[in-house]
Amino acid sequence: MSQLQQWLNPRSSAAKMAVLFVIASIAFYLTSRWTAPWVVLVPDAVIHELRLWQLLTYSVIFHKDPLNFIFGVLILISIGGSLERHWGPKRLWLFSFGIAFFSAVLTVLLALVVPGLDAFVGANVIVSSQWVAYGLLIGNGRTNFWGLPVTGNTLALIGAAFVLLSCLLGGWSQLVPEVFSLVLVFLHVRLGLPHDLIQRFGSWRLQRDLSRRSSHLRVISGDERNTPRDSDKYLH
Repeated sequence: MSQLQQWLNPRSSAAKMAVLFVIASIAFYLTSRWTAPWVVLVPDAVIHELRLWQLLTYSVIFHKDPLNFIFGVLILISIGGSLERHWGPKRLWLFSFGIAFFSAVLTVLLALVVPGLDAFVGANVIVSSQWVAYGLLIGNGRTNFWGLPVTGNTLALIGAAFVLLSCLLGGWSQLVPEVFSLVLVFLHVRLGLPHDLIQRFGSWRLQRDLSRRSSHLRVISGDERNTPRDSDKYLH
């Protein structure tokens, strides 16, 4: 099976994710007059009206830009497919929507300090996250960017640079979740958070429990043992 056939495999979670985003984005823009206040991420609405579902619903909608839409879908299928082969479908879904969710949470928390933030759509949060995560996973290994050989770290840097350049040209307030997502991706892929942190915490608790139990034990000397004098003091 060729790489293109693998990408377009309808059983692929990456392909299913791309189809979900396409359908959701088209449906949204056809009905945005009524659905926009309920579906996109509006930090003030989350804070004051408890529209908590927006922390996830915003993440399946692309910006209303044909080029952004097309390239976003291609990245979801290609890079998402590569991540799926590396991680498996379950972790791909958890990673993608987990990053989008926590980026939205951080955006809402920022709105408590900087009120009046814009409304956000967040499919690009997942697209950028997958791009940067794939590059970080490759690390110093070789890959290509539009036919040019680059390292994985360089590919991740290019993905982050697109986000930061968009902030400079279009205004940072429109891309707050994407900026947060870059930080979260680095913490997850390079530092292993939260999985490694949970494992370390579990290991620390186990060591603490073992130390607590061993503190009640004491060594019994030979004189205290109820054994005959001619015993070799070993169990038989």
